[in-house]
Amino acid sequence: SALHPAILTLSLLAETCDSAKVALQADPTPIAEAPSLDLLRKDYLSILTLIYTNTTKASLVLRPSPAYKASLAPLQELTKYVSSLATCTTLFDAHGLILTKEVRRHSNDLLEHVRVFAQTLQQQDDLSSKEYLIRAGAVHDAVEQIRKALPADNRAAVQGRLSSDRDILTDCLGEVQEMVKEGCGEEGELDDWVDEDGLEELGLGTSKPLSEAECLRAKRVRVTILIKWTCTLHKKILRDLRSQVFKDLPVQALDTLPSHSHGLLIASEDLVASLYAPQDSAAILRAVKSIDDKFQDFKKTLFASTSSVEELEEKMDKATLSDAGSSQKNAELPHGYDTSYRVLATCVSKASEESPPSL
Repeated sequence: SALHPAILTLSLLAETCDSAKVALQADPTPIAEAPSLDLLRKDYLSILTLIYTNTTKASLVLRPSPAYKASLAPLQELTKYVSSLATCTTLFDAHGLILTKEVRRHSNDLLEHVRVFAQTLQQQDDLSSKEYLIRAGAVHDAVEQIRKALPADNRAAVQGRLSSDRDILTDCLGEVQEMVKEGCGEEGELDDWVDEDGLEELGLGTSKPLSEAECLRAKRVRVTILIKWTCTLHKKILRDLRSQVFKDLPVQALDTLPSHSHGLLIASEDLVASLYAPQDSAAILRAVKSIDDKFQDFKKTLFASTSSVEELEEKMDKATLSDAGSSQKNAELPHGYDTSYRVLATCVSKASEESPPSL
């Protein structure tokens, strides 16, 4: 009977998926003679097509009533290309850490879908069940998703990470604006306390309204536009990455930008959270400082090759917005970042001053 070989082949396919996933969990290790990125992407996309095609073939021949003998060829091919996918994925290690992480994530998701597909066919007793079709469709969907989302290169992968963070930063700004509006009213009055059957005591009802002092602090944070300027400066960095302003930035430096961006996002979320009543002024100060620290990380990474970075930082620390014009004659950050960081320094200073240790 051809049933037994088919079951063994399905078992081997599932085991190969598991082994491939384990291999992709290892730390990236760039090899000296990796293929070019263009060639590697073509090979990777070709393997995706072959996985898609052989999944279709296997699902067709194993549908009721299953042709087990005919299933051996596509299942064996699928097993081979699963192994090839893992090998091809690791070759991306030479082309940037963020791209590597993106490709590994996509490959891992696809491998899991193929594994579940094989397991479903292997364990399927009810020939009338359509579960195997659902699993085959999941493999197809995963392949299509990778085709759409696969970054062109490491720079594009970095841009994608920053773009995702930008959207959440925009949400942070909207949350602060909405909090001030709802907590203080259009004219600054506090909303009445609303007792919804005592749910507030359990933390399940309406948020506690801000006190007048807390409301004022929230408004001041908004006035200093720290969150808004955070969004603006982050957006500028992303825009300049896309416009090739930082085209000469080394791969190693590019790879650190998503970490800076994510840290900035966390700090911004912490700042927004700290503005809700009851407020902890120390938490507000920590979040404000953290936002500044993350932008300083950005500066050091983006302008590491700029001469006399220490001199630039010293001049910027001493300068104010009023003497920006005179300082332009001296060394400064390029592409408008000198002014951008001066505005940031002012926002951070104001936010810190207006968040005293106690109310």
